[in-house]
Amino acid sequence: MSVSDKIEQFIAKHSKWSSNLTELRNILTSTELKEDIKWGAPAYLLDKKILIGFGAFKNHMGIWFHQGVFLKDTHNKLMNAQEDKTKALRQWR
Repeated sequence: MSVSDKIEQFIAKHSKWSSNLTELRNILTSTELKEDIKWGAPAYLLDKKILIGFGAFKNHMGIWFHQGVFLKDTHNKLMNAQEDKTKALRQWR
């Protein structure tokens, strides 16, 4: 099964968020980022390094910025994924 098929299955599995996830995927695949699956979720890489990923849950979906600590967050949208565990990852729910 291809990476694209796995991502389509991931999106279909989260029907509540499927239109949002599809739109986000379309934006990300229009860039030079390479699409992959990491830890069971879509991930987008540049030079084999994960930059962005996304996930969906019962009550929210999120975008993960794997080096998000370096992003300017003037609107305070980014949060530490797991305090005391993650250092650079930030998520936007």
